This record gives sequence, structure tokens and C-alpha cells, in this order.
Amino acid sequence: MVGGLSPAEVAEFARVFADLPSARQVLDAAGFPRERVPGLNASTPVQFWESVSVELASGVLEDGRRSLLAAAADLYTANRVFGGGGAGRRAVWMSSWERLRASRPLPEMFVHRDGVVDEAIGLLAVEGAGAVGLIGGGGTGKSTVARAVVWDGRIAERFTGGAMWVEVNPGADMCEVQGRVLAAFGDTRPVTEVAEGRERLRDLLAGAHCLVVLDDVWEAGVVEAFPRLAGVRLLVTSRNTRVLHADASICPVGPVEEATARRLLAAYARCTVKALPPAATGILARCGGLAVGLAVAGSLVAELWEWEEIAQAFDAADLAGLTARFPDYPYPNLLVVLAAGIRLLPEGAAARFHELAVFKGHGPVPIPVIVGLWQTSGQMQPADARALLRQLDGVSLVQIDRQTRTVTAHDLLFDFARSEIGDGGFTAAHGRVAGWLLDRWGGFPEGLPGLRDAAGFDDVDRYGLTWLVPHLLAADDPDQVDVLLAAERPMPGGRTESVWYTAHEDQGSTASYLAAIRAAWHDARTRYPADDSRSFARQASYALLIGSVTSMAANIPPALLVRLVETSTWPLARALTYAQAVPQPETRAQALSGLAPYLPPDQRGPILTQALTTATTINDP
Repeated sequence: MVGGLSPAEVAEFARVFADLPSARQVLDAAGFPRERVPGLNASTPVQFWESVSVELASGVLEDGRRSLLAAAADLYTANRVFGGGGAGRRAVWMSSWERLRASRPLPEMFVHRDGVVDEAIGLLAVEGAGAVGLIGGGGTGKSTVARAVVWDGRIAERFTGGAMWVEVNPGADMCEVQGRVLAAFGDTRPVTEVAEGRERLRDLLAGAHCLVVLDDVWEAGVVEAFPRLAGVRLLVTSRNTRVLHADASICPVGPVEEATARRLLAAYARCTVKALPPAATGILARCGGLAVGLAVAGSLVAELWEWEEIAQAFDAADLAGLTARFPDYPYPNLLVVLAAGIRLLPEGAAARFHELAVFKGHGPVPIPVIVGLWQTSGQMQPADARALLRQLDGVSLVQIDRQTRTVTAHDLLFDFARSEIGDGGFTAAHGRVAGWLLDRWGGFPEGLPGLRDAAGFDDVDRYGLTWLVPHLLAADDPDQVDVLLAAERPMPGGRTESVWYTAHEDQGSTASYLAAIRAAWHDARTRYPADDSRSFARQASYALLIGSVTSMAANIPPALLVRLVETSTWPLARALTYAQAVPQPETRAQALSGLAPYLPPDQRGPILTQALTTATTINDP
């Protein structure tokens, strides 16, 4: 048919776009007039697309066939019928380079390490699948090298499908790591099993060209949780090659050479390389070319300590004692730099810095959470706590993001703080953070009233919803975890609802709720002797909670979800959470399409794209 689709094209459109919502999505993208879209009178997908072909042949859209094939190829770049070059399906909501770079800026005093960055980019540019490892000891600058790779224009040209970054850390929840990557590329359903997550990643990313950065990996299971796909590469930072497959490409990241070390020290000291005094030579030797040490030493100078004072503090440090506390760390002189830098802080500041060990692996921490901890542990006024944070930032012991008002620190600094605080202090600090969060929400006796209005949640609330359970477990208080999970509040009609689950549900963070349950489940398996009945009881209760979450979504019809929103019985975020968790693709696509009209215009597109992505997984037209 002149101007229409060929029989093969009709058959492929009917296979890929087999329901009305997904068909309308691609037709809209092509510019096909809405009023001319065939209606429900077509009894099969093939008949529907034959009717579209007739419309195209009649001239309903200028150069319509080409426009429609181009719109379909944009969603399915690897589909040969639509004009692609191979088999497979690509994610249709790509994680953008702009979003990644905004969340992972280069350090303010960044000094280029062109050799190692070029080597990493060269390894990633090789055709194939699998991981590239940035491997080196703590403090060598692996994560900064990874950021430099992400900011290099060559890498974005290579991975046109986008990129995302996961801060992994020790003891990672594999399902949670998979879920974050899936969500970044458009599949926001929570992951309950690693095998399920691997297959969903395989299905979603097949045919795509994208980069996933896995930062600070400690267990081989993290890399194993990702399928090997041509065009999809993992950039892994780790201290150990054992986290990678035997055939993975390795880019070693060691101490910087002397010239770069001098540039780094001068940059953080806010002077020129030529202005470095003779005392800087001894400081450079102590830092041993390690970026973290050079940043701390230079920042101390910038904060008006004298070079000679810093050198003397380094010489006075107890190297033997530090080496005994970190027997496996290959760069003991860096420990001297950290110990000396902390000793130069005002009285009482070191104790507060050590308490920050409880935030290792938590990503950027909102400033009010740290202020709340110090209010309870050091009786500090909020203004004094913020001033101390600024001081710690000034000497590069922490980094403050002034735009997001959050705090991060290098994992080696967290490790050092952990060694200083001791087991008792570490447990107590976790308990103080947990207690502060619970008090903020009104406490258990009042039913945590601060968690009732998800629309009013801020970054502190979101931090608490993600990390309260891990804080309670680290505080050696699993009983409080069970109280939290069992907390209910009365609702109209004599029924009750779970306070903790509903708070997650209403803000669309069911995945973090499930991650917390899995953490509690692991705690129950490892806390008690093998034959202890308390272990069995807790594990059974957590299994029921996880099972109830995954089964509830499957039992709510799409029409009911829409009606719950229409009548304001449920907030839209809660209905979306259920819709995204529906296991059956066809039902999930219907639910998402039905809820999309109730979203603000700027949020409607991503949800419709999720519906389209889901619809295209349906094998039976």
C-alpha cells in the first residue's frame, strides 16, 4: 500500500504495541492526529494497525510512515523492522548524563589525573560487556577518578543511552542496588529476589548503550547481580579485584606522582606550587601521594594552621598504634595525617567527628540529622553544630553540599572515626540518631503523628524512612524495630493501617521499606543461636510482611486504584506505588495508564513511558 505500512511492519507494530495505551503513545510521538486514531472497534492488534496503515496511505500525516517508524525506532533502537540494527529492547526512560553529573560534581579543588582517566575510558570504549574495575587502596582517589570519567565528554558520546551511579558500600542489599538501577532506567517496581532483578535488568537494558557506576563495592555478589549485556558496562570502584569476574578489565588507581601531589597540596592550601615552603616537603612525604591526605593537609593550611605546626603534628602521631588498629591498610602514613588533622581541631570537636561513623554508607546526610545527633550527644546548640560542620568541611574531613544542604565524607574517614569511637560509643550514637528521629515524629505512644502527612515530608523525613531501621539494628535494639513495624493507627470504619508501611507507600518508597525488612530479617538470622525460637519468630514475621506487600498489589484491580484516587480516598502517590508493584505486565500497564491523567503535566510523561515499557513486555497480544 503506497504510503502505508508493509505487512511485516503491521505485524511488528501489532506485536510490540499490542494495546491501546502503548499504541497511542507511539502515534502521539509520531504526530498522528488523535481524532484519527482507530478506536476499540478493531478486534485485534493486527486489525488496529491495518487501520492505521490505511490512514497513513490516505495522507493523514505528512510523510506519516517514515515519522511513525522513526518514533518506534526511537523507543526500540535495536529493532530491525523499525530501522534499528539488531535484536533487543531498550529502556525508554533513560537516566540522563545531566542528572548524573549534577549529583556527582567534580571536587572544588579537582586536579586532573589524565593518565588513569584515559586508561579507564579506553577500557570502557572496548566493544563488549562486563565490568571495568578502578582498583586501589582506600584514599587513592578511586571515586574521584570515576567522577572524572563521568564528566569526560568522550564517555557520554560512547554511552548514548545514559548513565547512573550507585553508592554501594559494605554489606549491600543486592535487591536494593538492582532496584535503584532499574528505577533510574524506568522500572520503578521494587525487587524482592536477586534472580528476578537480574532478569528485569536484562529485559530492560537489552540493546541499550549505557553506563552503570557501582562505587565502593565490597562483595562479589554485587557485580554478579547484573547481567552481562553487550553495550551495557559497569564501572566498579573497589579496594579488591575479587569483587570482579576473572576476565574483567582492571584500571589500577594508586598514589599520585610527586608533581600531581604538589599540585593537589597547593590547590587545597590555596597557594601556587611555587609558593610551597620547605616544610611542605615533609608533609608530602607523609601523605605518600594519597589524595585524601593531601586534601586534609592542604586544607589545614588554608584554615590558617602553619606548615610547621602541621609537620610537627604529623611527627607526633603514634604510627605504631595506628598501624595496630588498621593492620591491613597499606598506607599507614595516611593514618598519621588523619590523626594529626583531627588532633588540631578545637576541644570536643574530635568526639563529634567520631560520631559521624554511624552515617557510613548512607550517602549524603541532611545537615539537620547531624545537628540533631550532636544536640543529644554533645548538648550543642544548632548554630554551634552547624559551625562545627563548616569547620570540618574547611579542613576536608567532611564535604558540605551547600545546594542540597547535605554532608558526605570519604569512607576511609568514616573507618577512622569508627576505630576511634569504640563499640559502645558507636552503638550509643546509632541509638541517639534513631531516638532523635522517633521524637521528631512524635514518638511511639502517640502513634508517630509526624508520619501522617506524606505531602509535608522533607529530606530529613526521607532520610529517616530509609535509615531508621538500620540505625535501630546497629543500636542493638531489634525490639524497637518490631514495635515500629507493628505500629498501627485507627482509621474510619473501625479499621487500622500500618504507620510505617503507609508512610513509605504514600511517598512511593516501598523499595526502601522492603530493604529495611530484609535488613531486619538478616539480623534475625545472625543475632541468635541457630535453634533460638526468637530467630524463627522474627524471620516468620518478616517473611509475612514481604509476602503481604507483593501480594496486595496483585489483588487490586486497576479500575479500583483509579477510583480510589478519583474519590480522594487514597493519595495519588500511594496508588502509583501499588500500580508500579503489580506483577502482571498487562494489569500494571492498565493501572499506570489509568492513573496518568491525574498527575501534574510534568509528571505524566514518565508514567506513560513506564506504561509503554510495561506494555511492550507482554508476549501474548
